[in-house]
Amino acid sequence: MKKVIYIEKEKFLRDMIEKYFSSKGLQVFTYDGSEPMDYYIEDIGPDLILWDRQSYLSDLPSQIPCLATSREEEAKEGDLIKPLAPQLVYESVIKILS
Repeated sequence: MKKVIYIEKEKFLRDMIEKYFSSKGLQVFTYDGSEPMDYYIEDIGPDLILWDRQSYLSDLPSQIPCLATSREEEAKEGDLIKPLAPQLVYESVIKILS
């Protein structure tokens, strides 16, 4: 089973993505981004990190694929733009994991 860490400060978004991804067979771990999480990433060993640019400002490991979410005015190339639709986020994640 593929593992995804989702870093997002908004609990309802974490819950929404976790529920949707879990229903599709992905194992999801959520985190609010309030503290550095190097140990958390190392312990879980995710296949992908999905993260919100506003929620987590620390560096992420370069050896793990990452996909960022952001508001349109703060987006960088390749970011998923909020508001998020779980199905579209899932499709983007699966494309990276395949």
